[in-house]
Amino acid sequence: MDKLDTRVMQGLGRVDVWLDENVTGLVAPAALEAHRQSLKESIARGKHYAAQQDARFAQKVITTKDQEALRVAIVAQLRDIAQLARQLRKSIPGIGALVAPSARLGATAFLRRSESFMEKASVYAQPLIEQGMSSDFVTAIRAELQKLETAFTTREAAKSDQVTATASLKLELQHSRGIVDFIDVAVKRSLRKTDPGKLAGWQAAKRAMSTRRPTSAEPVTVASPPIQTA
Repeated sequence: MDKLDTRVMQGLGRVDVWLDENVTGLVAPAALEAHRQSLKESIARGKHYAAQQDARFAQKVITTKDQEALRVAIVAQLRDIAQLARQLRKSIPGIGALVAPSARLGATAFLRRSESFMEKASVYAQPLIEQGMSSDFVTAIRAELQKLETAFTTREAAKSDQVTATASLKLELQHSRGIVDFIDVAVKRSLRKTDPGKLAGWQAAKRAMSTRRPTSAEPVTVASPPIQTA
């Protein structure tokens, strides 16, 4: 969450706590309790979206560093094959077509060209094995390519989920603030004349979720003490 969303979430928590501690002493319409429960549900959804914002929490997501290390390992093996192919092209027709894909390609293009490269390499597996490649190199490299593709697609899905969660959080915070506006009217009308001290506490809790720095506190009218007569 950004700083603004964090402040709003913390403020909503203070509002929720204040209501838990003071709602029984309020003379308010029956709708207040429904709004209070709606606020609790909205806060819970907001916390859920906030937790989803961090793509690192997605299952099976490897780090960018690990993903790059896997790609580097694959590139090295493809270049080994291509190097052998260059030496064998005079004696084995067609094997010269094994040109390793560039390591600078984007993830999707690299995966597709590497898969095509391995499809061709499988045709020449035996002479390549005879010249130093492992007996299972085709299967092993294909497995590594599959692992890289899974890591890439899962990471991209996690990023998409992160964007969705961020947008959902913004909307949920707006919804929560709207509920607080309904509650605010009921609280002020209940406490304005009867308990200005408690009203000041409510206003302080509500200001904590402000989306901007408050310029001044909302005035609270405090009743003057009665004049003592002789």
